[in-house]
Amino acid sequence: MKLKNILSIFAIAATAAACTQEAPVSNPDLAIKITPSLITVGVDGASREIVLEASIQWHAETEADWIHITPVPIAGYIHVDEYTPVYYFPAGKYYVTLDIAANTGKERQAQVIFSTANPDQRILTVIQEGETGPGSSYDNPMTCAQAYEAGQALSHKEISKKKFFIKGIINKVDEAYGTKYGNATFWISDDGTKDGPQFEVYRALYIDNTLYDDESKTNIKVGDQVMIYGNITNYNGTSETAEKEAYLYELKAGETPEPGPEPEEVDATCAEVNAAEDGDTPYRVKGIVTRIVMDKDDPTNYNKYGNFDITDETGTVYVYGLLPEKDGETKQDVLTTKGVKLGDVITVVGPKSSHNGNPQLKNAYYESHTSVTAVTCAEFNALADTDALFTVTGTVKDIVMDKDDPTKYNKYGNFYVEDETGSVYVYGVVPASTGKGGQDLLTTMGVKEGDTVTVVSIKSSHNGNPQMKNAFIYLHN
Repeated sequence: MKLKNILSIFAIAATAAACTQEAPVSNPDLAIKITPSLITVGVDGASREIVLEASIQWHAETEADWIHITPVPIAGYIHVDEYTPVYYFPAGKYYVTLDIAANTGKERQAQVIFSTANPDQRILTVIQEGETGPGSSYDNPMTCAQAYEAGQALSHKEISKKKFFIKGIINKVDEAYGTKYGNATFWISDDGTKDGPQFEVYRALYIDNTLYDDESKTNIKVGDQVMIYGNITNYNGTSETAEKEAYLYELKAGETPEPGPEPEEVDATCAEVNAAEDGDTPYRVKGIVTRIVMDKDDPTNYNKYGNFDITDETGTVYVYGLLPEKDGETKQDVLTTKGVKLGDVITVVGPKSSHNGNPQLKNAYYESHTSVTAVTCAEFNALADTDALFTVTGTVKDIVMDKDDPTKYNKYGNFYVEDETGSVYVYGVVPASTGKGGQDLLTTMGVKEGDTVTVVSIKSSHNGNPQMKNAFIYLHN
């Protein structure tokens, strides 16, 4: 194969002397390194410089006639074959300049091959923008806002066909680079704040598309300016880089901003969370665990992310991801670790977000939970009085009406719940979020006789008669 372009030759006067030298000797310990391994330029062309280190004589070649290669310094060369214009340069460190001509056509790509007689090769990929577009080159990167919109235009788990350059400032680090996994997850925005569109860099490899394998290498932090190169995807409504299909192309240290006041935590009901705007405000929600997402590969175990429904007197909110504590790590299977099960009363704190228009608490953290034991009505009535929580599921019977207006329910929420084993008197229904009664929750929730409900309460007694007192309930629709 005849090569269209070779290294420029500078020391012409040294040709005769160089031709008298012997050809390179094979070296089994040869190391040839180039940094970076990818270069992109815009349609107008540009000069780019890479660093090359070789422990033996080397040469470079490419078929692209639009790339002109100049190594500096050149201490000499060796003409190996008089019929093939390949020239070798001495071992050492070089700054190799590539002058790339303007492109009048479509996007193009070429390889520059650096090799020795050993042989050993390193390949530099050169991509030149043709049809212009944000993210198509280092000189024309996407903004975080553009990357966010590109992700939102994709369907769930769809990955962009092209790779993009994305420029931004780190405003949150979920997981810095470490030698255990070699990648990192962090968030970037155009101004380094959380006020505008946010883009997630998910499990991106390190500089030069390599694993982070040395703790002495520079790591990321909030405030750093970065250039990312890789594919974009949409994962459950989050615009992000596809897992391990992107890498840190460039890292420039920035000033770590002074931490502002953390958003104040707000106690809220499920309905209030569902109606809230997406944002960073942390909402504290207390309710009953009414559904847990199981592992798709092993339906006997919980999903490791901790996805579940929490229900209170106002409705249900989906918790997408549960952390073991504030700012804790994801994928810790917190529900299993903490012993949370269906029917338990749990309190979580997290920000409101949305996926495909559906509200959710995303990456909320675990605050507390109370274990609840499921029993029948007969089993409940036989219990000793206790502060422990029990749950009974059954049919609503004999709702107590208001003594002053028998067309309305008693405002405390007194009724009987009945199953196949008997019935239990429920003396008072209170919100799970506050524990304070007297709000006529049966009317608010639309409960009527014959409905199926789950009731969570302590066991108490009145005049020797068993009862559920100040209970949480949820309606089965």
